[in-house]
Amino acid sequence: GDMAPSPAVVVDGLCKDYDGRRVLGPVSFTLRPGKVLALLGHNGSGKSTTLAAIAGVVDATEGSITVGDLTLKPSQDQPEYRREIAYVPDEPLLFPDMTLRQHGRFVAGAWDTSDDGFEELLERFGIGHVIDEVPATFSRGMRQKSGLALAFLRPSSLLLLDEPFSGLDDAGRQSFLALLRERCEQGAAAVVATHARARVSGFADRAMRLEEGIVVAEGAPDTVVQRTDDDT
Repeated sequence: GDMAPSPAVVVDGLCKDYDGRRVLGPVSFTLRPGKVLALLGHNGSGKSTTLAAIAGVVDATEGSITVGDLTLKPSQDQPEYRREIAYVPDEPLLFPDMTLRQHGRFVAGAWDTSDDGFEELLERFGIGHVIDEVPATFSRGMRQKSGLALAFLRPSSLLLLDEPFSGLDDAGRQSFLALLRERCEQGAAAVVATHARARVSGFADRAMRLEEGIVVAEGAPDTVVQRTDDDT
């Protein structure tokens, strides 16, 4: 039969210590192209640390992280690794004094791609009308939509999205999920950290729940959500 595609990301024994105290891990998972993993858990459960470690923004204390055929090396700048990843932290990083259009050009230039589709991405999020405005004036939801649109503008094989639903209205959620599906159909994989459990089975292939840095459940989204006491 056909060979399974090589994994989009392999996280093996990822641990993070702060001041000699283990705050995360071990976390291990393999994600194939086109698949979405939901990371569930309260604030402080380790979801953001996991994403930041895979993005190479914080150095893992132990374990290995491989994206495609590139293994992340701690404390080294690896442009070819970073190129594979679009990371949106829970507070999107936007320049207060640059217009959204300039952000699109900047991101496209940095990753050697075109900003042709950027205005259309903004339109899909319902914020095309602010393309020539600066984020300093934006609401939380508009910042969120801007950060996500910039992530989808980039060519990447792995999307790392921290609480992407926060601040999104219903239309924004629909647009985001449609874009996520399109990217996955094109072969990207995604890790989505969210506390919005009710929605998870609608977009994730697998789910993993963290409590105080430890994986307490993993498997089909419905199963993981059911095993979770109602904690919203």
